Amino acid sequence: MAEERYEAAIVVLLRVVDEAPDVSESHAALAEAYRSARLRRDELASRRKALMLARTDEERAEALNQLADPLAFFGAVSEAIACLREAVTLVPEQKVYWMNLAAFLIREHDAGSGLEALEKAKALSGDSAVYFMWLGRARRLVGDCEGSIRAFERSAEINPEAQHVWRDLGMAYVDAGRFEEAEHVCRTKLREGLACHLILAKVKCLSGQPTDACMLTREALNAMPGPGAFAEVRWHYCNRRSHEELIEYVKGISRGLAGCPWPHWILARLYAVADRPREAAGELRELISRDDRLGRSVNEDEYFRGAEARNERLWLQFTRPEAKKGTE
Repeated sequence: MAEERYEAAIVVLLRVVDEAPDVSESHAALAEAYRSARLRRDELASRRKALMLARTDEERAEALNQLADPLAFFGAVSEAIACLREAVTLVPEQKVYWMNLAAFLIREHDAGSGLEALEKAKALSGDSAVYFMWLGRARRLVGDCEGSIRAFERSAEINPEAQHVWRDLGMAYVDAGRFEEAEHVCRTKLREGLACHLILAKVKCLSGQPTDACMLTREALNAMPGPGAFAEVRWHYCNRRSHEELIEYVKGISRGLAGCPWPHWILARLYAVADRPREAAGELRELISRDDRLGRSVNEDEYFRGAEARNERLWLQFTRPEAKKGTE
């Protein structure tokens, strides 16, 4: 099994680190193993150690680049962007660092700075499917529907196997009111599943068919529950708006999905990321009331660890009801 291979690799690499504790590459390799095993906190610690031990500008730049993703995973997006800015300063000819910086900036609504970094990456590597994908996302962010469509179409032309680009193109068509083209993308390019259901649901909603939209949304959440649903709903429906706007939207769809647990899971995750642990705990209680196995399993979800740290007593009260006495 994959998990057993990851565990074996970690054991070996821990020995390597013990034998060479001052070698940056050893900690970087261990961080990769932790990442493969989805041990993101351990990965973060090893990435930080690798950065601390980096000897050259090139080593430091690569360590900064690798550190950015686990930082962002735990919500430290500003620190991740700072890492990538330093990386491109140390090694400005590395196209990957510029592309990663552009991606983080665009995800954080900074389309202007993101486009500048994107053009730096393009100057170093030329046109690529990834470049046009991020260009399309930046154009969509600033409301340039037709510009985003052209970019996504070019990305899909270069790499027609990239499902996420067809997804983005479908939503760009929706933004532009080109519903027939959006539906065509769903029927011919997207596999049956989350993205397809969400795009079709959006089309139905904007076409004045709320009942069909609600049904498709339910199918979407059932098609890919968990982190995938969170990411897709956030991207498709809210175009990277604020957490508060997204919370209100998901609360709205939850009212139309009586008995479905997934909106409560998404809301709990949103509240945790928005530093609102009391409401996150409330949504998880509701989730457990609908699906005990599912609710208990997400107690280990890394996204909720931040909420736990910020309000430990409340979190203990939720996760271990027997600890309720004396915590209020």
